[in-house]
Amino acid sequence: MILYFFILWNSIHADAVTQLCNGPLGMISGEIRDWQITASSTFWDPDCHEKNARLYQSADRAWCARHKSDSEWLQIDLGIAAK
Repeated sequence: MILYFFILWNSIHADAVTQLCNGPLGMISGEIRDWQITASSTFWDPDCHEKNARLYQSADRAWCARHKSDSEWLQIDLGIAAK
């Protein structure tokens, strides 16, 4: 009985988490503001700013890291603490 409850609870919990993670985050709509987007570095060109990492931006803009390195990163602040 306990095993059945555990399996059932995990199944329901996994479905709830999956539904929460399947929606858009706001990178296209602008719901995520520019100040929430940060990067390890940015190339000096104004068309290479972190805010240009948004999806479906104009063709001549993008986020460009200053260095060609595997350690470059882009971070989106979703407004909630996570581990």
